Amino acid sequence: MHPIDTPDWLEPLIEHEAFYFAFAGELEKTEAAWFLQGDVLYDYGDANHAFRLRDDGRGANAVVDAIIRYYQKSRRRVIADVDVVAEAQGIGAALRQRGIMPVLGSMSFMRYPHTSAPPRKNLRVQVQEIPKEGRLLEHWIDIVGGNDDDAEKWRRVARAEAAFPATRLYMGFLEGIPVGTCSLISGLGWGRIESVMTVALYRRMGVATSLVCRAIADSLVMGNAVTYLFTESGGMGEALYRDMGFEVVAKNPFRRHLE
Repeated sequence: MHPIDTPDWLEPLIEHEAFYFAFAGELEKTEAAWFLQGDVLYDYGDANHAFRLRDDGRGANAVVDAIIRYYQKSRRRVIADVDVVAEAQGIGAALRQRGIMPVLGSMSFMRYPHTSAPPRKNLRVQVQEIPKEGRLLEHWIDIVGGNDDDAEKWRRVARAEAAFPATRLYMGFLEGIPVGTCSLISGLGWGRIESVMTVALYRRMGVATSLVCRAIADSLVMGNAVTYLFTESGGMGEALYRDMGFEVVAKNPFRRHLE
C-alpha cells in the first residue's frame, strides 16, 4: 500500500518537512512543538516557525503559552503551523484566542501516485541537472529569486536551498537560453519538488512541465516511496500538476498562523 493511502501519512510528512527545512534553520524538538530557527534567513518565515504542535498533557493553553514564551525569548513574532492533530487538540483555537491568526489563502499538498513519469509536452525544452557552483547556479538563483521587492530575500533562500546536500537542481533551456528552474529534495524515502519557476517571457511553453517531469523521473529512480509538492489551491499550478497526474492528498495540512 502507498504510504499516503494509510491514515498515518501526516507523521512521515512532518518528518520530511523537518528534514527539508534543515537547509534554512536549526531544529529544536520539545514535547509541545518543534521549532525551526534560522539566523541567516531570519526574515524567511519557513526558517523561523513552530510546527508539530502537540498537547503534552498540560492542555492546549499551556502549549500555546510555551510557544509564545519561546518566541518572546528569541524576540521574534509567533509563526506556527497547525495540523489536524493540533486543531483537534484545541491548540489552533487557543492560538486564535491569543490573536495569532491563520493566514489567508489555501495550499494543496499533492503527491504523484504513478510508477513512471508523465510524458513531456515540449521536446524543445532541454532539462539539465546543474552543478552547485558557477555560472549556471547563479542563473538558477536569479530565476528563483524573481524581480519583485523581495527578490534579494528569495535569492538568499534559493542559495541556501541549492547548497543543501540533499537538493538536486534542474534548469530548463530553450535554444540554449535558461528559462526555468526546479529542485528535488530527497531523503527518508520521500522526494519534495520545489522552486518550480519559469521566466515570464517563456510561460505556457511546457517549461515547468518538462522540469517537473525530470524531477519525478529522478525521484522514482532514487526509490522514493512518495514524490510530492505544495501549490496554491485552485491556482494555475494545481491545474498543471493535476494534468501531469498529481492528486491532492489534503488542503492545508499545515495551516500557518501569525502573530
